[in-house]
Amino acid sequence: MEICADELFIGKQTKEIAQFLIETYGVSRSSVDKWIKDAKPLVEERRQAIREAQRKADAATVADLAKKHGVELEAVLLEYKKIGFADIRNVFTDTGTMKKVKEWDDATAGAISSVESFEVVADEDSEGVAVTRKLKLWDKKSGLDGLCKLLGYGLPNKQEIPIDDLSSLTITFK
Repeated sequence: MEICADELFIGKQTKEIAQFLIETYGVSRSSVDKWIKDAKPLVEERRQAIREAQRKADAATVADLAKKHGVELEAVLLEYKKIGFADIRNVFTDTGTMKKVKEWDDATAGAISSVESFEVVADEDSEGVAVTRKLKLWDKKSGLDGLCKLLGYGLPNKQEIPIDDLSSLTITFK
């Protein structure tokens, strides 16, 4: 069975494996078929172990990169907090004009995804400059969803229904 598992693992077809075993060891086709059938779960276990090892290696790589670049969970949480709890009123003065960028606090600045400013200088006969500014915040829902995910909120809670209490269970078909 180990030979079958090894051959399946490296990608050989069952027909090739059967032919090899029958010619080399003189075993019956039914024996080979049984060995191949028994080997398939072993092959899946090996593949699962490789996937798990790769997942762990990837996680370790991400953790190493995060540490190298100073990305810590607390900092990520704070950035999500800026987005999720942003208040657009912090961008404007009491008179309703937009504050200068350097006047924004860190939380407000972190919640803003883009600013566009258009200045149109009037001709010589007119006075002043017309200024149009567009401000775009990061998506608040995405910020809150990211925050909830990092904190583990909103995960489905497993509920067990006692077998004798199935009368309260309702099923709806669409």
